[in-house]
Amino acid sequence: MAKNANSANQVEAKLVYTRASPQEEQQLNVWIPKDLMKRLKVRGVEADKSLKEMVTEALEQFL
Repeated sequence: MAKNANSANQVEAKLVYTRASPQEEQQLNVWIPKDLMKRLKVRGVEADKSLKEMVTEALEQFL
């Protein structure tokens, strides 16, 4: 019986891994004003968010 429980856990782990696969991504390089970058970094620290998260959210809202 322990063997079946272990197999079930392995299957569950594989399903979780499959659902957690990352989205396809592309790199975006842009030049922005120095002051804007400074404000973005400060906001990131305040909100505990990465630059990537904030830029992605801003672009999604804009589009």
